[in-house]
Amino acid sequence: LDGTLAESKSSLDDEMAALLHDLLGVAQVSVISGGDWPQFETQVVQRLPADANLARLWIMPTTGTKLYRFEDGAWKAVYADIFSGDERKHIIDALNQAAEAGGLNKGQVWGERIEDRGSQITFSGLGQQAPLDAKKAWDPDFAKRKALQASLQKELPDLSINVGGSTSIDITRKG
Repeated sequence: LDGTLAESKSSLDDEMAALLHDLLGVAQVSVISGGDWPQFETQVVQRLPADANLARLWIMPTTGTKLYRFEDGAWKAVYADIFSGDERKHIIDALNQAAEAGGLNKGQVWGERIEDRGSQITFSGLGQQAPLDAKKAWDPDFAKRKALQASLQKELPDLSINVGGSTSIDITRKG
């Protein structure tokens, strides 16, 4: 979604909404991203024309660790691979320690930097509400996030740690 169908955390524009509508008329379509369901609902679903064939749309929030389908006139969660409370705490502690050790706790932040999305914990270097221009300038060569990723892989070896979006690291279960 982000960076392909729309700018980071932005809604589909009219042209992309029309193209997706047309594609749904002839094919199954899956949209995947690191964001959670509310972001997909706002950025994608609500932007589609009213006659879009939603039964052909597969929404896969949180890097595919959740799946939503349109059935019987409503969006329904098919699955969600949710972290336990202990897993969440361990991940968040590791993120806080790695960000501090990597010098990433400096500078302006817009909103929460760590978001618990249930099946994914996301670190956003500038916060969840950062403006697009600041996001694009923060880590254009991925160096900050790759260093954070390497640090986290040592602390969380049994989890999947991926560079995502323009300022984020997404942590999910492997597989």
